[in-house]
Amino acid sequence: MDGKSRDDSVEIIRHYEGCVTHWCSEPDGGQADAINKGFALATGDILAFINSDDWYQPGAFAAVAGFFTANSGLDWLIAGVDNCDEQGNVCDHYIPFETSFLDCLGRQNYGFHQPGMFWSRDMIERVGPFDTRLSHAFDHEFWCRALFAGVRPLCVSVPVAFFRRHESSKTGSDPWQFRVESWQVYDCFRDRLSRADRRKVKSDLRRWQVVGFARTVYTALRSRGRMRALRILAHYVYLIPRIRPRKMFWGALLRILTTGRPPAWFNQ
Repeated sequence: MDGKSRDDSVEIIRHYEGCVTHWCSEPDGGQADAINKGFALATGDILAFINSDDWYQPGAFAAVAGFFTANSGLDWLIAGVDNCDEQGNVCDHYIPFETSFLDCLGRQNYGFHQPGMFWSRDMIERVGPFDTRLSHAFDHEFWCRALFAGVRPLCVSVPVAFFRRHESSKTGSDPWQFRVESWQVYDCFRDRLSRADRRKVKSDLRRWQVVGFARTVYTALRSRGRMRALRILAHYVYLIPRIRPRKMFWGALLRILTTGRPPAWFNQ
């Protein structure tokens, strides 16, 4: 499902079109919309999606089918993922673990990794499609919705996919948007939470946001986005007292105002 890419995607797809049952390249409403369209066209009982920069392990589908066959009524499988660098060299192995609804909503003890996820068609139909209003955290919102509905995943360590880390991906190029949209996801559930649960999730989200604050500023500086870095600092000034160590904030501010570049350690 290609969103009318201007790179070589269509040429690559045409080369392999004999191996797929359907493909298209057309304007869409974003990644969530493209995945929803793909799921509507899919004919299988087990559904999944993977981005064009990631790929499945040899034998992954046979292993996944085996887990669904061996566990009657299974709706949600989360398997292991090998994280790779831009050249495809494995850096570490991610082993998933079950996460509670509140921890998932607050981005704490996060045991999920999207490339290793598979769902039953029945679960997709019960829980509903991905939220097309979100560009970065649509899968996070779906996981929260599934957990809130009482669906519990089976987590296994067997690796089924590779996840490629690189600067031009959503994760690498705009990590702050995940934090912005995670608050929007919280807003979707806020009125259904107790007062104590709201306090916990807000505190957890703020802690998670602070962790990525300085790094997001430095990422903007590395791409010569001095004004973007300043806007982030100005808009989220309330996070500054929580930043530890404090030298990270003062270092970010000093570099914005002087060199406009991130520190040397950030590029390593």
